[in-house]
Amino acid sequence: MKEKGVKRIIDANLNRACEGLRILEDIVRFSFNDKELTLRIKKERHRLREIFAQEELESVIERDVDGDVGSGPSRLEEKRGNLFDIVIHNVKRVEESLRSLEEMSKLFSVKKAQRMKLMRFKIYSIDKSVKELCYSKKGFRREGIYIVLPDRRKRELLGIVKAIVDAPVSAIQLRSKSLTSLELIEVARSIRKITAKKDISFIVNDRVDIALAVDADGVHIGQDDIPLKDARKLAGYLFTIGVSTHSIDEAKKAEREGADYVAFGSIFRTASKPNPIVQGIGRLKKLKNEVNLPIVAIGGITDKNIKEVSSAGADYAAVMSYVSDAKDPGAAVRKLHSKFQKAKKGR
Repeated sequence: MKEKGVKRIIDANLNRACEGLRILEDIVRFSFNDKELTLRIKKERHRLREIFAQEELESVIERDVDGDVGSGPSRLEEKRGNLFDIVIHNVKRVEESLRSLEEMSKLFSVKKAQRMKLMRFKIYSIDKSVKELCYSKKGFRREGIYIVLPDRRKRELLGIVKAIVDAPVSAIQLRSKSLTSLELIEVARSIRKITAKKDISFIVNDRVDIALAVDADGVHIGQDDIPLKDARKLAGYLFTIGVSTHSIDEAKKAEREGADYVAFGSIFRTASKPNPIVQGIGRLKKLKNEVNLPIVAIGGITDKNIKEVSSAGADYAAVMSYVSDAKDPGAAVRKLHSKFQKAKKGR
């Protein structure tokens, strides 16, 4: 390492890589509680320090923080929009640092350069795993039936939820205009406990504050509710945000602004909404070709027409009265799910 600056390059990039790995490790450990992935990242961080143990001792002597022309603050480095931004930036930070260490190692140890190359490929794998972990916490656990609860009292709502949680439900949305905020947060907490045990996504309609307070999976907002960008500021990237849309243009706008899914309707005539704009199956098919977001078809869906909805490309079918008014809500869900999946296989 006779060339000028090589020791400083190794020192800087070794610290960058280990710092980046530590940030990823902390996110995986404390935000996602993933033990296996945490240990994988920790192992690579320790291995990196071991590989350059001797060089680290030599390099620290030449460290010159005050004289480093690149030590000043950077606006780009300081700005982070959400947790996922931090993951992306620190993965790149680690990968770039390892590449620099690999190239510098070629000056004095081909073996270490080769080890850096192998480690880079391991980090690519860790990168994929961390991002998959982030994405796995968004959206719904399984495709199919999205239940919108009716506007009823707490006991009735919990009765419906308990009756359907053992059926193949993708998500349950709490939507109520008659309950007070106190009543709404109480019933939301109860539903969250039930759905969490069954790994069913729980969505709160309109109320970002209540959704966050009860640790729901997401919030669903309408065209006249809190703007999507403001909901995202409050809730963060890992929170699922769905948007009600009544036209293809509204759906495209929701996609541009960062929605995780769009609800599109009314697909058929429905008694739950006065004078609904009926979109029909044709517009649903068109929407599927226009946006890349998951689509929740909503409005007037029953066992008689759910196959049409699935065949048209909907990822989920939102149902309210067909299930909530059924004598056996669980059986109603299973019937809908079976027909939805059969039609999906025939697409």
